[in-house]
Amino acid sequence: MLDFEYYNPTRIIFGRESIAKIHSLLENYGENIMLLYGGGSIKKNGIFDKVMEQLRDKNVIEMGGIEPNPTIETIRRYIQKCREEKVEFILGVGGGSVMDSAKMIGAGAVYDGDVWDFFKNHDQLPEAMLPVATVVTLAGTGSEANQNFVVTNPDTCEKIGKNGGPACFPEFAVCDPQLTFTVNAYQTASGAFDTIAHVFEHYFAEADQYMPVQDGMQEAVIRAVITELPRAIKEPDNYEARANLMWAAQQALFGIADMGKGHGERVEHKMEHILSARYNCAHGAGLAVVVPPFRKHMCRLNPAKYRQFAENVFHIDCTGLSDYEAGMKGITALEDFIKSVGLPASLREIGAESESDVDFLAEELVRQGRVTKGTGIGLKELKEMYASVY
Repeated sequence: MLDFEYYNPTRIIFGRESIAKIHSLLENYGENIMLLYGGGSIKKNGIFDKVMEQLRDKNVIEMGGIEPNPTIETIRRYIQKCREEKVEFILGVGGGSVMDSAKMIGAGAVYDGDVWDFFKNHDQLPEAMLPVATVVTLAGTGSEANQNFVVTNPDTCEKIGKNGGPACFPEFAVCDPQLTFTVNAYQTASGAFDTIAHVFEHYFAEADQYMPVQDGMQEAVIRAVITELPRAIKEPDNYEARANLMWAAQQALFGIADMGKGHGERVEHKMEHILSARYNCAHGAGLAVVVPPFRKHMCRLNPAKYRQFAENVFHIDCTGLSDYEAGMKGITALEDFIKSVGLPASLREIGAESESDVDFLAEELVRQGRVTKGTGIGLKELKEMYASVY
């Protein structure tokens, strides 16, 4: 087990009608509050009115229009609005894109330079952030309770994730599974698969050792998604299914389950980021395409861990099989699960129109320097993986 320090100051308010606690939670914060949201679905499903009732004593600066893959230009524009309106607190109501944006805007508003600096300089972390809180309407990213955020730059075809450091944790997260009842099956599945991908990056980490506590927690999260996602799709207003998916998403990136493990190479996330930057696909849907070929490649490097995955997550009887054969059975089971919940399995399904896209994606990923050493993956391997799912 690697040495570690654990820190997560975000207060989690989880349960039915928890949105009603926002008014009291905001008592000790400023008067000027930016209400951040996405395309407007919260106005159709009633969430907007519930939030506004909680903000009745505040000066609300309403800012909708956050894209599914928020762009750096949008973030810059909202940062400027923050400064003009002297915003003192940001409340992000939505899924991962809105919650990520709230943190980026909050950090950028108190930074003298360009917020893009944080993404181009790996070692540069925000020193401060306007107070931010979140209301979760889509389970998947876990952004409501961590310090991470992702932005897209369409001009350079870059989508970059950042660990913002200690300054970028939300003050609190309101997590009412009922707010996800109206999320359609495709978006529900996309968010849930993002949860699985987050777990994978630590579960299969290069520096992994025998850690039964962390492994057990991570396997439980994956099993929860595998059992609860079909229930949520079949019964959209099943509270327990929605609650388990929401809590699983938080555990995947809350920090505790991966303490003492290596951080892996995050290659599948990098392979996907270029997909959503180019095709503007849902992040989890893109991950459903690239995770299987990447895991097939990695299975040969650490087959014993993939056998453990097959046996403990999918409960496959691997008697008489080599570790590699057992691990590949686990990945096949994962592919079957992806198809069963209606997620895409090919680049064509998310917007690729020509096999030349395979070369572009691999070459662009290498050009951006997004694939690091340690996995034996270079241009050749990237092309092979993308081609296998064209």
